[in-house]
Amino acid sequence: MRSHDNLMLESDYLRVILDPDGSFSVVDKRINVTWKSASPIAPFREVQRISNKEVILQTDALQIDGQKFPVQVLIRLEKDELVIEVKTSDLTKNVKAFTVLPPLPPTDSESYLLIPFYSNGLSIPVTEKEFAGWHWTTYGALDMPWIGVTNGDYGYMLLWDGRSADDGLCITNFVHTDAGDLLTPFAYHEPTMRRFGYPRCIRYVFVPKGGHVAICKRYRAYAKRHGFLVTLKEKMKRKPAVKLLAGAPDVWGADALNIIEFCREAKAAGIDRMLINGVWQAEIIDFIKALGYLSGRYDNYEDLYVCCDKHSPPFNIGSIEDTAMKADGTRYLGWVTWDKKHKAYKRCSLLQLSVAKSYISKQLEEYPHNAWFLDVTTATSLIECYDLKHPHSRTEDREAKRRLAKYVSEELGLVLGGEHGRWWGVDIYDYWEGMMSCNPFFTWPAGYLRHPKGREEIGERYLKWGLGHRYRVPLWELVFHDCVVSYWYWGDSTDFLYRVAPELSDKKDAFNILYGTPPMFWVNKLGFTWTDPKLRKRLLQSYRITCKLHEQIAFDEMISHEYLTPNRDVQRTLFAPSDEPNKITEVIVNFGDEPYVLEREGKKFILPKYGFYVHGPNITQYRILVEGRIITYVRTQNYVFCDAGGRRYDFGVCITDGQVTIRLEEEHCMRIIKEEPSTRELLLRPRILTVDFNPETARIRIINERGVPISLERVMQTDGLIEIPVDRGKEFVLIW
Repeated sequence: MRSHDNLMLESDYLRVILDPDGSFSVVDKRINVTWKSASPIAPFREVQRISNKEVILQTDALQIDGQKFPVQVLIRLEKDELVIEVKTSDLTKNVKAFTVLPPLPPTDSESYLLIPFYSNGLSIPVTEKEFAGWHWTTYGALDMPWIGVTNGDYGYMLLWDGRSADDGLCITNFVHTDAGDLLTPFAYHEPTMRRFGYPRCIRYVFVPKGGHVAICKRYRAYAKRHGFLVTLKEKMKRKPAVKLLAGAPDVWGADALNIIEFCREAKAAGIDRMLINGVWQAEIIDFIKALGYLSGRYDNYEDLYVCCDKHSPPFNIGSIEDTAMKADGTRYLGWVTWDKKHKAYKRCSLLQLSVAKSYISKQLEEYPHNAWFLDVTTATSLIECYDLKHPHSRTEDREAKRRLAKYVSEELGLVLGGEHGRWWGVDIYDYWEGMMSCNPFFTWPAGYLRHPKGREEIGERYLKWGLGHRYRVPLWELVFHDCVVSYWYWGDSTDFLYRVAPELSDKKDAFNILYGTPPMFWVNKLGFTWTDPKLRKRLLQSYRITCKLHEQIAFDEMISHEYLTPNRDVQRTLFAPSDEPNKITEVIVNFGDEPYVLEREGKKFILPKYGFYVHGPNITQYRILVEGRIITYVRTQNYVFCDAGGRRYDFGVCITDGQVTIRLEEEHCMRIIKEEPSTRELLLRPRILTVDFNPETARIRIINERGVPISLERVMQTDGLIEIPVDRGKEFVLIW
């Protein structure tokens, strides 16, 4: 390649043209779209063609401080991927964050950046000025080590490959193009232990159609190839209790209640599964587990308090010398209490496993939990430690955190949860709190569980980016829905803002339905207080419309997500088992103020704000408008919930004017619960639920408000309908 000649690489999918000045372009031959790089960083030198798909050249890397240093770059095509590997002759060279080739800006101003930013994901318009100059580390800010660019159809994924994901950095800034100034991802590499360290690699993965879904599915395939995509079904083979996560709300604050009474009441109220966090005596934990619930335990090995003697294990196990040290010789600070009187330092990750082994096994002897929650471990960025007694790179930090998680999950066999999810822990963890939230946009002290005093303290950035349906996008669920269960953050739970902004709880329910995830509740004074009848009622409302769905699709892959309206108010997701892709569950949610008219199977469904329609092989549920009122219906194979909104409505399985739950229990037995005292009518069609119903042998047991059976009577069936005497009891058991 002479100094004035372009060089071309070509595969069946892509054509790459390298300009001697250091710029380049990529043509996606499948759709005849050309991506042109920004202005060059440095000329290409000593170019050597290895094949039609591969070239080695010399150029200069640009450090974040403006300085340059020489590097060797290997550029190759692997089908529809452009792979860029960077080396230097001296891997011990001290460097600052650096970039090599210029970035590829979006092709038009209607495009979006896809950013898996400490949340399920964001879709940011490339004209959005707020994110200019933002730094997104692949070891901290990003939960998956990539950023996408798409116009909703074609696009690319910029992926930090292999170990480079431990030290990657993306900076988003505006680049001038023919379509205007567009927000563009710049690929940087951070030093490791101040040095270049090892060869660095990024990949541009181009998709000709499918937008954000196609990009996510390419990363899912990458994750599977590299062994960190392990499904919940696979985990369940060695830990059967993982199945108990399906349909389980994550419950905190139960330690403020009479736990036995709470569990009994929850079970009687229809909460079939639950993850209950707290510490109780062994017989109480066994009681919780016997109900089919998970008994979870909070734990933390990141924070080490050396400030005083008021802290208990494991927080006080160790000394200041056991904490991680920065390059400047200072120690990493951990959690600081609200009153600022106590501050923790970060325990070095190389020392965490030994502390955990000395603590957890003894705790389990006394408290036989079947679930365990590791706080902070995955929520914090990967760091470097410069203490000569226990130094480590970010890669070694990640490996140490994985060893801790494996001990709890695999050696101890506990259902493992953590605070916030990362790609590198998917194969070990079973659930993560925080993946439904977007913590960087909180405007109240959520980590300290302190509520905003009024609606005005819930900031616009939280409403737009943190909970805004037009900018949120389920990137994480599209990749890992069937691998790890996602919950809200505990200071942003389903119910945490209910007292100042109750409509946000409705919106969170809608997101749980769309994303196929369960809710999180505080059953003490922080949320839907269980002892408050009105708040208990609201909790049960959330449970019914989110958890019965999650029960059915917890182990399914999210195979698609799309916007059904141009303003993104109405969205649809599809779920299916990865091994049975034709068993699809469709979910449609309306976030907008305007009702949305949906036609399915010859019927019209009018979805109000936060209304939904769900249909699949194992579930049908909807919340719709009928004659000005809201109707709610949830049906699985053995469960039905109907809310007629105060007027007579025919749900098919029954006709009622109120709120009722119907359950198929053991063989030839059906339980009917009148959920609201105002329910005046209930006509039941039992054969819709079970074809073996026999009206000739059927009897109905009537149970009063105190749970006492008061009568056993024969039933009469007319035109397939049985009248349930709802004026005479609260529960009814139909036996045949």
